[in-house]
Amino acid sequence: MPRLSDAIQAMQYVKERIPLDRSDNKFIPQHRSTLPFAERLQSRQAAVGWLNTVRSHPRCPHQGQSSPSDVVKYGAYVLAAAHGNCLEMSCAAAWYLNEVGCFGWDMVYYPNGDHVYLVMGQPTDLQGRFPDDFADWDPEAVICDVWADIACPAREYPARWRARMHNWQTMGLVLGNLLPTHPNWHDLIDGDKSSFLH
Repeated sequence: MPRLSDAIQAMQYVKERIPLDRSDNKFIPQHRSTLPFAERLQSRQAAVGWLNTVRSHPRCPHQGQSSPSDVVKYGAYVLAAAHGNCLEMSCAAAWYLNEVGCFGWDMVYYPNGDHVYLVMGQPTDLQGRFPDDFADWDPEAVICDVWADIACPAREYPARWRARMHNWQTMGLVLGNLLPTHPNWHDLIDGDKSSFLH
């Protein structure tokens, strides 16, 4: 599956350049941290500040209003800034894929949630929607979700996503202000899926 190899390489490339502590929505609660409160607060404020700076860039893509070119250019900026959440990491992965000559990607967006990732090999319908059930996705479709540390065939994504949420809960991570196994995160992928670019 050449697409899977491309997705894995894109994920690894971005993860090497945007570490976990450069995301402002994944953090370890104070009672599980070895860092003093003041140091944690300073680090979190710096991450939020950097992310706000990154998102103020004129090329920051917006759902339904951006071209693949905008996404790739923003991805280059994100890699230089080395900060971001799922949107930024997806754009950075798109930049990498573009650089290696892999152009057949789209961005999956959850209108009723808060998550974005890349997909290769899965078309949308005429309204820009992806199939609700991953079992109905093309057997050759591949997902590259750098933020969740997942690169896999699309049909495996629900199991990988839920395993990641349980893993992060075991590690003590909090996503936003919720545990990873909260339905808002754990079941997010079951919701409506649209193309970010449509």
